[in-house]
Amino acid sequence: MHRLILTYDSNGKVIEVKSVKESLKSQMLARISDPRLSAKEKQAIQSIPLSCWDELSQSSASYTYDSEGHVTEERNMTGKRIDRNVVRSYNDHGDLASESIDGRPVRRSMGNSFPCELAFSLAVSS
Repeated sequence: MHRLILTYDSNGKVIEVKSVKESLKSQMLARISDPRLSAKEKQAIQSIPLSCWDELSQSSASYTYDSEGHVTEERNMTGKRIDRNVVRSYNDHGDLASESIDGRPVRRSMGNSFPCELAFSLAVSS
């Protein structure tokens, strides 16, 4: 079971979303009896320290907005570890001007709001 916890700023914008997986530890330990798992996979599950289960069971995303209400930063985290940090800037018309993911610029194709790599992978898989 998942539980979502949303936090809003004074303007009603979402500034944080937390996802909590209830009883993740018991779900994973129950998988140990799965005959499809190798002995190595079972051992890996059993070797996770108890203190890690709480951290693994929580993920969150936080958002920062500019004065126009555009998302300028998005941080995705698992526990206390930042998995992905997205930074965006906008031009005077409010159009997306630049975007970087974990410090790497994202190139976009002309007139397409998808990153080039995503647009290509969608075209290839169609």
